[in-house]
Amino acid sequence: MSSLVGNGIDIVVFSVMVLVWHLSEKVATPTSVILMAINALVGLFFQVSLFEDFPTNVQDYWLAAIPIVVIGAPLGTILCSKLNHSTIANSLIFLILMEMISSFLIIPLRPAIILAAILSILLFSGLNYWLYNLPMLRLSQTKN
Repeated sequence: MSSLVGNGIDIVVFSVMVLVWHLSEKVATPTSVILMAINALVGLFFQVSLFEDFPTNVQDYWLAAIPIVVIGAPLGTILCSKLNHSTIANSLIFLILMEMISSFLIIPLRPAIILAAILSILLFSGLNYWLYNLPMLRLSQTKN
């Protein structure tokens, strides 16, 4: 299911929690990870029960991911609880940039897709900037 519809719900929830509600990344990151896990499990359920198809290579990916998730998720939560806000934010930005750069290098892209990616980055950067500044406008209006 994730391969069909993506993991957009966690990105939207993370953005709203951090940019609109001004919650800490310490809260938003574990929430986003939990949403990704739920989405993946629901997708697995539908794939196995409705489509009755669970290819061997997908089973191998799941089995390879289990130890990483079982160890990495609790360690990540502990690490996030010990780090300050700016360290978590900078780490997330670094990981997102590395993922984006590696995707551009690994996936063969046509010029139309590159243009769509650049326009999407600009559009969603603008949307994030607007969301980040929106609550400040409301707060400043109520103080006057």
